[in-house]
Amino acid sequence: MSSYPTAAGLRQWLLCHPAEQPPLTVSGWRKLLKLTAPDRYAANSVVFSQGETPSSIYLLARGMAKLTFLTPDGGELLFALRYPGQFIDYFPLRRETPYELSGVTLTSAEIYRVNVERAQAVIKQQANLRFAEGEILRSDFHSLAVRYLQMRVLSPVERLESLLWELAGFMGEKDSTGRVRFVLPLDNLAMASLCGISESYFKSIRRDLERTRRIKREQRHRWLLLSRLSV
Repeated sequence: MSSYPTAAGLRQWLLCHPAEQPPLTVSGWRKLLKLTAPDRYAANSVVFSQGETPSSIYLLARGMAKLTFLTPDGGELLFALRYPGQFIDYFPLRRETPYELSGVTLTSAEIYRVNVERAQAVIKQQANLRFAEGEILRSDFHSLAVRYLQMRVLSPVERLESLLWELAGFMGEKDSTGRVRFVLPLDNLAMASLCGISESYFKSIRRDLERTRRIKREQRHRWLLLSRLSV
């Protein structure tokens, strides 16, 4: 009998599996890397730009950031979201080439900036940090693999709901009934990009979820998640 998951089993896992938390908390990284005070950024601040040569790694301590790709025609594609406890770039300690993506804050944020060479030197001196570096790699590979599978296996409406619950898990407030409220710092086009669909199709799906009372927009950017899709 094959040990590979069935399509139905993989779909159910993707719908039920929560977004993976970073391998270490912000306080854990602060202690291991001997960090002092983070830099403060306003919303929509560019942390690093596509094509730049990296000299630092950036640990997100508070707020949210996004990774974007600039297209040759001047457009911008939203590639991924980054949360507190994550380094904004993928595989930051192994980077030897210019950034393929730009890192931009979505909200006001606090970010630790650490010189790459200093971080690598500290890690070489401590076995527990070498383990942590491996956890960063594993976590980033996991995040990219899940995103790929979501695009291949889940329907657009399932992708949207999965994304909303992921956001709620990092920045939501749950009430006694299990409903979750959170402020969504993304416009319709950004949400559509993350779901791999057009903006008009995103709006249609959102209206369907509101009509079936799975989600509710209480204000323009404030959302209430009422129930999950059955799986």
